[in-house]
Amino acid sequence: MKRGGVFLTDGYWPKTLAAVRSLGEAGMRVVVGSDTWFSPALYSRHAHRRLRYPSFRRDPEGFLKSLQQAIRRHGCDVLLPMEESTLLFVLRHRSEFESFCRIPFASAEVVERAGNKREMLDLASRIGIPVPRSVVVRKAGDLPAAAQAIGFPAVLKPTIGSGAYGLRYVADLEGLRASYEDVRRRCSEFLLQERLPQHGQAIGVSLLLDENGRLLARFTHRRLREYPITGGASTLRESIRFPLLEERALALLRALHWGGVAMVEFKQDVRDGEYKLMEVNPRFWGSLALAIRSGVNFPFLLANRALGKEQSPVVDYRVGVRSRWLPGDLLHHAARLFGGEAPPPTEGRRAHEEIVAGGDPVPALVQAASLVPLFANREYRHYLRR
Repeated sequence: MKRGGVFLTDGYWPKTLAAVRSLGEAGMRVVVGSDTWFSPALYSRHAHRRLRYPSFRRDPEGFLKSLQQAIRRHGCDVLLPMEESTLLFVLRHRSEFESFCRIPFASAEVVERAGNKREMLDLASRIGIPVPRSVVVRKAGDLPAAAQAIGFPAVLKPTIGSGAYGLRYVADLEGLRASYEDVRRRCSEFLLQERLPQHGQAIGVSLLLDENGRLLARFTHRRLREYPITGGASTLRESIRFPLLEERALALLRALHWGGVAMVEFKQDVRDGEYKLMEVNPRFWGSLALAIRSGVNFPFLLANRALGKEQSPVVDYRVGVRSRWLPGDLLHHAARLFGGEAPPPTEGRRAHEEIVAGGDPVPALVQAASLVPLFANREYRHYLRR
């Protein structure tokens, strides 16, 4: 069997499709897997082989066995888990893969730490990066003191987790108590955090570092639209440069002793003009397609690094490039329409579609069918609950 292939997990998500396309177009042999056939990335013309494996949550042993067999059978030397939960599960079983493939990510302990908002806010504060005021909540009895310390409006969010899942906006103590009761079973620890004004600019700095903290790639973007509109995944975004935040993101990841890819999110507090750390995404991020379109092919760079191929750092790219995740952007517009709000101006600049591609049409057709797991599969259904 010819070696040198790359195996990608989590074919359901748009970022995996972006990675499959970018690796395939770069000449790499790509195998992609998912726990559902309703996964657009499985049907990309750049996927050399596709695989449906068991869910690691429901059948962890079956997942590991299926993944290991597929990697060996198809001659894959690199494994790229695309979702944070999958990544952590694989990293906890790293020793079972190391004899036949490379997993170019930090240790499970470092990834867990990066995904812990409380730890990252503490680390950022220690090295001089501005952060929102936050208080830890571990039980209902903590709520009154936390509310007094932070004030309202505020945000209740799980310490571990990304995006809008489990996040609640609260305006008073009564609402805080109701929100905590609604989400307390999802996490053992929460943060009550001051709510930054919604119209502050959101910036994401994406980096690739080697195991010694050397910068291998850099990319920055700003959000133009998101869903949910109160704060969630970006649906329209634009490539920019922001040297100050790029330096802060690099300093944070180096203080964490990071190696691999990550995206550091900041949001501007318009009350004082400061850009404050929101979270670290210790994995490939949802807007990956924009970085690739702008000239920073993170999946290719990471896979090459895993294969031991030396390459010059990629720190320059095209600015002003826009990309759109169409399903999410339609939801954004619908939410604004039914909420009586007008969409923000976008200067009429063309945005590249992340799913639709003339030379690779099938994934766009599968995208419509990919709604099925959101309603039929309990593991995907939680993405509908905010």
